[in-house]
Amino acid sequence: MSSLNIAVVGGTPDSRKAIASALGKKSQSEDVSFYHTVFSGKKVNIMEPTAYPDKPPSLAIALSGADFIVLLAEPSPQLGETLVLLSALGKRHGVVVGDNDISAFMAAASLQYDVFSTLDDAKTKVLSFEPERKTDGPLKAWLDHAFDVRGVGSVALGFVVDGVMHVHDKLAAQPGEQALEVRSIQQNDVDVEHAEAGDRFGIKYKGPAPDQFGRGTVLGDVKVYAEIEANVVVPKYWKTMPGKTLHAVAGFQSVPCQVDKDLVPGQTVDCLLKFHKPVALRNDAVVLFDLNAKGLRIAGVAQNGG
Repeated sequence: MSSLNIAVVGGTPDSRKAIASALGKKSQSEDVSFYHTVFSGKKVNIMEPTAYPDKPPSLAIALSGADFIVLLAEPSPQLGETLVLLSALGKRHGVVVGDNDISAFMAAASLQYDVFSTLDDAKTKVLSFEPERKTDGPLKAWLDHAFDVRGVGSVALGFVVDGVMHVHDKLAAQPGEQALEVRSIQQNDVDVEHAEAGDRFGIKYKGPAPDQFGRGTVLGDVKVYAEIEANVVVPKYWKTMPGKTLHAVAGFQSVPCQVDKDLVPGQTVDCLLKFHKPVALRNDAVVLFDLNAKGLRIAGVAQNGG
């Protein structure tokens, strides 16, 4: 059974919640809410950045693993920021839902999505999308929750990004150089023998206590960095003054950081990106925010090739 991961963005938190609820059943909700359903035998996971626009990293987290975008056509001060990030992350597959004409904004962001008046009109297009997957390489999985279940033991929830996870696998957990053994895997409350790229999973595991696994823990073959040499693509609308502490989001990881050079609007800047605490990466986009900026808060996107 294949998987499809959808991000619902744009509009207000209430509008996004309504669309996400129409697509699936809510499972968890914090700064990012998760929903799920099954369509024609396909496992569908929906992410909605509940805390956006107050907490901009939630937008990057919701988009990080998304295969397909549902963009609400509601003009707002944050519409441009959302489009800048969609373009920078290369989110080329999606739909616009709503009667407002945002075609000029889409063109400025070099995005071409099909337009539908209502979600009902768009639903088949959304749920029928078939993403490409990488299952033959080393495992990389992101955790977003870990907790104890009485009578069950330690449980963690997350997504497989690349590769395949099997029952009885012994996996590195980074950053932190810890390890765990996968005792069982569930998808949609059904026991399975493996989870592959694109799948959302719940695992029962043997290893460190759940309070040692914050959201952002990465399982599998990754490297841990205190700093990276990066090519930062800076939006042409970036106006903040240089020298500030920024905030980096990579997958489900979110940490303060600094760069050693000025970020020039509209240019690609080669710089040293220093994290305030270690980050686990492998071929990840790193989104840089200035959380206190007026207007656009996205300072750039860096690509890690490690």
